[in-house]
Amino acid sequence: MCVKLPITYLGIPLGANMKKVSSWQPILDRIQAKLQTWKSSCLSRAGRLVLIKAVLNSLPLYYLSLFSMPKRVAKEIIRMQRRFLWSGDKAGRCFPLVKWELVQQPRSRGGLGVGDLVIKNAALLFKWWWRYASEENAFWRRVIQSIHKEDGAIFPSTALSRGTGTWHNINKVLLERKNTGQTFLKHMKLSVGKGTKIRFWEDQWAGHFTLKDKFPSLFSLSTQKSAMISSMGWFEGNVWKWTLAWKQELSQQEDELLMQLTELLSGHFPLPNQEDSITWQGKKEYSVKMVQQLMFLDLEVEVDSVVCSVWMKLVPPKVEFFMWLALLGKLNTKERLFQKGIISIDQSLCTFCSACSESLDHVLLQCPFSWKVWCSVTEDLGQKVCIYPTFKQFYTSSLSAQWRSRSQKRLWISILFAIPWRLWMVRNEVIFQQKELSLLEICQSIKWTVAMWTKTWEPQFPYRVEDLARNFNALPELLANRS
Repeated sequence: MCVKLPITYLGIPLGANMKKVSSWQPILDRIQAKLQTWKSSCLSRAGRLVLIKAVLNSLPLYYLSLFSMPKRVAKEIIRMQRRFLWSGDKAGRCFPLVKWELVQQPRSRGGLGVGDLVIKNAALLFKWWWRYASEENAFWRRVIQSIHKEDGAIFPSTALSRGTGTWHNINKVLLERKNTGQTFLKHMKLSVGKGTKIRFWEDQWAGHFTLKDKFPSLFSLSTQKSAMISSMGWFEGNVWKWTLAWKQELSQQEDELLMQLTELLSGHFPLPNQEDSITWQGKKEYSVKMVQQLMFLDLEVEVDSVVCSVWMKLVPPKVEFFMWLALLGKLNTKERLFQKGIISIDQSLCTFCSACSESLDHVLLQCPFSWKVWCSVTEDLGQKVCIYPTFKQFYTSSLSAQWRSRSQKRLWISILFAIPWRLWMVRNEVIFQQKELSLLEICQSIKWTVAMWTKTWEPQFPYRVEDLARNFNALPELLANRS
């Protein structure tokens, strides 16, 4: 019976050209199908972020662990994720508030931790190199060695010959994506034992480089290009003697390079009673997650430690997301909408005071109405606040304040999040629902919000939310007595 390729076996296409976008269409269709089942208009951006990280990023993992993803496929997946995060299921043009390169960054580097699928793809494919190196007696490795005529070294050959197939494409990823490939190899350590499984010129065993890259002119003259370390010398008693062979007599300049190579080799030599081995960051286990983190660290991205501080798990994720946007200066204030050409200059006045242009710093802090809210809430707690030129400076200063107890600091941080969040919500209600401003109502709402959050991170607190909100001025003392 003849089988017509391509076919699908255990969820993997066999005989398909994985360089074609059409071979990845099932993955794109599955992502689109998921997006159509979600009521994104009912989800906050923080909720959509959770779905992107937990579901959309997981759908292509099976393919990513075996095949190199084409750039067009990566761009299409990113386009769908970006549109879902910023626009939900709304039709029309998408207006992202933050560059996707920053959204992909880990939270510790100022991003949202969505991750880069191209980096994840490389990290997953590099695991096959690790498995090849560490699973010496595995049947699949012997098959690879036979098909691709590997020489039995710990690492497969890095020579990129013409060819096709999954293993060829995995090698191609390591060689063509030099930044990610170097990150992978930099943290992989080959320990020389007898030297029978490590190539002298082509493997990274004498540092974070190969000898053929460090001494290219000597490598071009060597007659031992693919030789193992064990065949590059012999033991004279317990002392190893290197024997390097050349195609021709070396010039003066090449002799100087040979002296440098000899000096380098003086600290590296085989050990007769040990086997060659490999470790990843000093361990015998490979971590895809760690590779991704290291690759992000190698990217030249400016990290703002203030922006990284919002993820404290003291307030709901949607409030943390809002504060992340605020500290980046990416909220859609009227001033920002005017700068984008969406509204006219006469429509850009502050929603609260109608006296100044509605910038982020103005609406969250400097507006007379906003400042009254800040003063009213903090005075109930017996605290005085000072105004700053920017909201970010105010946030940074407030975050570094000293408190008598950890619980009191948590309370202050909750207020630091609750007031801007409520001001922004009220601002939107005034614009879209024509709601009237009420200082008393806003302050009461903030107090109830903070009381509710306090009960969340202090679940054993022997008071109801209603009692804490009504006796808001006693909250600091009550928390201090619990510490």
